[in-house]
Amino acid sequence: HRSSSEHRVVTLNIYHKAVLSETYQQHIPLREKGLLESFDHPFVSTVLGSFSDRNCLYLISPVETGGPLSHLLHNALSYGITDKMKTFYAACVLSVLKYAHGQNIIHRGLHPDSLLIDEKGYVKVTDWGFAKHVTDRTYTLCGHVEYLCPEAIVHDSGYGKGADYWAFGVLVYDMFVGRSAFAPSSLDFKYDAKFEERVVISSG
Repeated sequence: HRSSSEHRVVTLNIYHKAVLSETYQQHIPLREKGLLESFDHPFVSTVLGSFSDRNCLYLISPVETGGPLSHLLHNALSYGITDKMKTFYAACVLSVLKYAHGQNIIHRGLHPDSLLIDEKGYVKVTDWGFAKHVTDRTYTLCGHVEYLCPEAIVHDSGYGKGADYWAFGVLVYDMFVGRSAFAPSSLDFKYDAKFEERVVISSG
């Protein structure tokens, strides 16, 4: 802050205007900023400020020193991540979903990389750019491919808050089993093929 001598380390999220324009996603950073400023939940990442220049938009957020949950999960043995800790992380995420859904907001981008661990060990849910206010159903196909619910893939059916709970279930599976339930087998993976290849996961 120019008005004070305070110095603090922050996270700078950078959005390139040209990329946003080419992909018709100009609304993403504005939507995320608006939601984060309106939310009041201890497990939701906050926004400290924003600014722009000729080429980019910038959102300033606190540094979550624990890093992304995905990193902890991939190194669970090294960090001593127990099942009890994983259950705690899942509870944090579920609390945020309940809060957001109470305001008719669905996240639509839940996956381990969108979850950060703060200095006290709590989960902070980030990446609200795909979030949307939905009172009934929406039809936009967006989100992490491995976490998409069947309703999102079948375009004419639409989906609602249940999409977040599907993603939450995939997240819990990933945390406890150590791999994604619906990981694509190749780079040629297609949404329709993914829907057709869904199977019931056995107890093993």
